Amino acid sequence: MISRFVRASVALSCAAAVVWAGAVPAAASSAVPASGGLVSTVVQSAAAAQAKADAAVSAAQQQAAESGAPVVVEELTSPTELTTAMPDGSTQLEQWTVPVRVPREGGWVPVDTTLQREGDWYSPAASVSGVRFSAGGSGALSQTQTASGEWISETWTHGDLPAPTIEGDTATYAEVLPGVDLKLTATASGMASVYVVKSEQAARSSELSELGVAVEGATLSTPERGLVKARAADGSSLLANQPLWWDSSGGGTFDAPGAGMPPTPVEHAVTADEVTLDVGASVDAQLKREGSVTYPIFVDPDWAPGMTASWDTDRAYPNARHLTTDPLYVGNYSTWHSDMFFRFPIGSVAGKQILNAVLGTTLTNVAACPPGPISSHYINYTSIPNPGFTWNEESAMKASGQMAWSGPMQSWTGPSTCGAKWESVGWTVTTAITTQLAASKPSVDIAFTGNNSTSRKHFAKAASLTISYNTPPSTPTGAKFSSPDRPCGTAAAPAMIGQTDVTVVVDQRDPDGGNVDVNFDLVEAANLGVVVQHTTGGLAAQGLKYGTFTGLTNGKTYAWRARGSDWLIDGVGYSPWCYFTVDTTPPAFPAVSVPSSGLTVGGTSSATITVNPSDGVDFVAYTVNAAPISEAFVFDRFASRPTCGAVLGLVHIACPSATGTVSVPFSPADSASTIWAVSYDKAGNPSVVPGQPSSEAGRRGVGVQVTASNSGAVSFAAGHVWRTQSQPSPLGASIPDSHASSPVPLTLGRDTIRTLKANPVSPGSSLLKSVLGFADPATTGLTGPDFSASSSAVSAFAGSYSVAAWLKPGASGTGTAVSMGAGSASRIAVTAGNWEFCAATSTGSSCVSAARPTGDQWVHVAGVADVVNGQLRLYLDGALAATAPRPDTAQNLGSSVVDVGVARSAGAVAARWPGQLADVAVFGGVPTSSQLAALRLGTDPAQG
Repeated sequence: MISRFVRASVALSCAAAVVWAGAVPAAASSAVPASGGLVSTVVQSAAAAQAKADAAVSAAQQQAAESGAPVVVEELTSPTELTTAMPDGSTQLEQWTVPVRVPREGGWVPVDTTLQREGDWYSPAASVSGVRFSAGGSGALSQTQTASGEWISETWTHGDLPAPTIEGDTATYAEVLPGVDLKLTATASGMASVYVVKSEQAARSSELSELGVAVEGATLSTPERGLVKARAADGSSLLANQPLWWDSSGGGTFDAPGAGMPPTPVEHAVTADEVTLDVGASVDAQLKREGSVTYPIFVDPDWAPGMTASWDTDRAYPNARHLTTDPLYVGNYSTWHSDMFFRFPIGSVAGKQILNAVLGTTLTNVAACPPGPISSHYINYTSIPNPGFTWNEESAMKASGQMAWSGPMQSWTGPSTCGAKWESVGWTVTTAITTQLAASKPSVDIAFTGNNSTSRKHFAKAASLTISYNTPPSTPTGAKFSSPDRPCGTAAAPAMIGQTDVTVVVDQRDPDGGNVDVNFDLVEAANLGVVVQHTTGGLAAQGLKYGTFTGLTNGKTYAWRARGSDWLIDGVGYSPWCYFTVDTTPPAFPAVSVPSSGLTVGGTSSATITVNPSDGVDFVAYTVNAAPISEAFVFDRFASRPTCGAVLGLVHIACPSATGTVSVPFSPADSASTIWAVSYDKAGNPSVVPGQPSSEAGRRGVGVQVTASNSGAVSFAAGHVWRTQSQPSPLGASIPDSHASSPVPLTLGRDTIRTLKANPVSPGSSLLKSVLGFADPATTGLTGPDFSASSSAVSAFAGSYSVAAWLKPGASGTGTAVSMGAGSASRIAVTAGNWEFCAATSTGSSCVSAARPTGDQWVHVAGVADVVNGQLRLYLDGALAATAPRPDTAQNLGSSVVDVGVARSAGAVAARWPGQLADVAVFGGVPTSSQLAALRLGTDPAQG
């Protein structure tokens, strides 16, 4: 018969499509033809689907690890499969030979085969297959839907059908022929149709000598012995087993044969549109063989079943296919000797660590006593046959070597008494799954056989395979040193490390998701087989994992590698060896030489830095400090090895030649400035200056003081100075420029306040000097573009330049005092708590700032843009207050208008100066601190 549990190939075909939509066939990678084409496209899609499935499992594993509870992987759920991520990092895959759930409204509901009326049909409440039964009358008896959506109809050719009696999943059509009832049953995956022949007279009637099962919407054929194939017009198809029958002996019912004989083939013939059964001839054959028939008998045309993954074979009927019979038989009784088989796809767990695997089904009957043991085996094939092979086919495969059974994996005796025994049974089949995966098999066949004693058992066709597995963590990637920051070295060129304690890092991933650990092993390079230190990263989220090795010996060469673990299994492999040599001996400090004469502040010159080649110096860090050697420059420590020629803030990096020398550009930053330098070897050790504590190594370099003459560009005659304090009060319409050859007056806007008087140099003296004032237009009502002072373009800024002015912003005011260039990129300004000088760059501006004391007071503020050294310097009242890098050393200000009292954006006023100012000055070149002190006092800086 066709079981209540498994029916209709449409159901299994649909289920297979859902189950394996996200799985990669084991042989997919070898299926790509040399010419590419369609198969190549399919393989790429399968790979993408597998990646999507892996991502879903990974996400579920992470959630399970965080919550401590199992998490179902919804993306991989199907009618016959369920994947669950477990909190311990393992994954559980459950497969069924029959559908157990149905997709419904974005979720899943259990299979429900209870029949419900839908118009002229009865259909199951929840089924993965499309089946429906007639409500009586003429026309189709039943319909089954193919995977493509086409309906194949089984028609009744013996008049009108009576209205059926519905009981759960079964529709009974009484007396469809004299002495014959027809029962149609909805199953988890399709349908069953059984004729109940109630007497010998009915069995031998003419109607049953040629009982026809007619089909519409498909063409029938017999692709293999005993099978019937129905092919629809669109190419989709259903496959049916050969028709079977059994009697009532041993408790047989329309649902299943009893304790005695298995279902027996019915004599039949197949045409293009009909399967014709000869029930009488089949009964005669049984009488001849067994001597009796117990009525009623049950005839199963076995139409619309599914090719399922469980079947049995029987020596008594060596050519019978029991692909869809339920229950399955195993063991011996009289002339019968049966083996039963279950097939499950296992390609989706290829490459996994199988922790446990259990095959479960239900014992329905102990049919012969005493009950002897049965044992489980797995089968190795040279080529995998279709499921449902016969006894003779099984015997032939054994004889030819195509089929080889393993030794017994697990033996089981079960109940000691005969009769119905509905109980769950499970066999551990871990060995079978592991062995078949190792042999790259896409599926596993589990066989069960009895010993030679009389013992026969029945098992439900519905079975499950539960596999607990774990995916080994991936090989670690991105191996490097974290402290110090270094790439890995090779055996021929190990990395040089200047520490006896090192921290290493790898990126560790696990396809399962969830938490992972990493084992770090340290060896001496001369003996890779002996681990001298071992440490772990700790079980935690995937990603970067760190390990620390301590107490290493100076002068030794080591190697380390890493391997992942999820505490269930080690990773698939080690990272490559990472070699390094410990060298903690610092190099000698560098020697710095500069020209002894002819140096000008702001002018371009060069210095020569020399190191000892035998020290293995890798690079030199140097900077120019606008102060005498007594004011040491403090270097920041390097987190990683900088590149040659890099500029890191105020520090420049240079790499010496093989002879130990390197020439570097510099510009004297003041009349007395200093070049500071530190050398670093390949291990990252900085030079140690004699007399300095070791903790200061690399922090304070060796310094060479540079003496230079003042720049001639810094003078009233060469620069542009608008001296308000030398002008009468009130101020006129403009302030004259001090430039000797090309003066550019500073024009005052009509709304500029010109009558304020103060003494910036000596605020308490009675001497009054003129200054410019600016008030808030929101409170004074003064508006318009004239609320400022500005010059025509000045062009003294082809390289370095400076800006200066006396400023009094008010107690809490903010704004721009003097600005030049597009968008006021170069400017002197005050922020909420700082004085600020900014210089134009190719992308905007860079700035240097220093703290501004609270209170309303005058301060002389000067900013210097040192193009050669790449520095911005801020001077307050003639003293250097702060230095900052100017990253864009090639950017010149060029020809610019000088704006006083405002900052502009896109030509419009963006901010106003909130106070008073005096004596605005701009110079080309670099002024010294003494020149700025002279300018502060109102004298020509050329005299400073």
